Amino acid sequence: MEQRPTARKLSTPDTLFFAYTNNDKMGLYLQSLFSKWGSELQVTSNLLVIETKVREEDADLVLLVDSVMLNQINERKLKQLKAKNIRIVLLSSLADDFSRSILAELSDETVIKPVSASELFNATRLLTEQLNQQTEQDATVHQIGVSQSQFSAEVLLVEDDDINQMVASGMLAKYGINVDIAENGEAALMRLRDKQYDMIFMDCMMPIMDGFTATQHLRDGHAGNLNLSIPVIALTADVMEGVREKCLAAGMSDYITKPIMPDTLLDILKKWL
Repeated sequence: MEQRPTARKLSTPDTLFFAYTNNDKMGLYLQSLFSKWGSELQVTSNLLVIETKVREEDADLVLLVDSVMLNQINERKLKQLKAKNIRIVLLSSLADDFSRSILAELSDETVIKPVSASELFNATRLLTEQLNQQTEQDATVHQIGVSQSQFSAEVLLVEDDDINQMVASGMLAKYGINVDIAENGEAALMRLRDKQYDMIFMDCMMPIMDGFTATQHLRDGHAGNLNLSIPVIALTADVMEGVREKCLAAGMSDYITKPIMPDTLLDILKKWL
């Protein structure tokens, strides 16, 4: 007897699902899929509804955004939403001009229209698992005693993305660390000439001057002698083989991958401070 495939289920009682679209047919289709997966999907063409829900509910949220709504999206509001516990799936047509897309950098996953049930399920499950993991890790960090998690240190965070700046500096502040921010390698070198730091977190890919170049200039004395031997921790989204060697060759001391996880960050602080 042929065995039936296991039914897909989204076991996420603490996660809300929203679809941002004005296409009634697509909205009904998406709702039917989530219903089959044992979850409720709320459909709206009003971003204010989603903002209100985020403020009122202490829950994670996965937001499906129809690419036809891009012209109606307030980028500033969307970034504010992203700063919360939210993940975004962009439902995109191959005909979309991604060079103009607000969501090109803000989306976590992209599913091409017409939407495949399998692809949407996989993307949604991946993001809900990430949210669940992040919630568990945040709870772990919260449980760490103050005496165990406090460092007396001055750290320079070199990062061009506003949201990444806010997340990383917030995590470091939980450990009692004072954080200065530079938006690119060139700005970082200027700060390093004038102030002594205990550690640098250096994003690898930035405009104007990337992290590899900035670190090489730092080690070559282009920022003076004040921070010549300071630990430089690379921040990279690249998990490919050879990344560690590339970072070390540029003069970096260590590296961690993004998104930054609390336990990984704590290990780095204990190792280098």
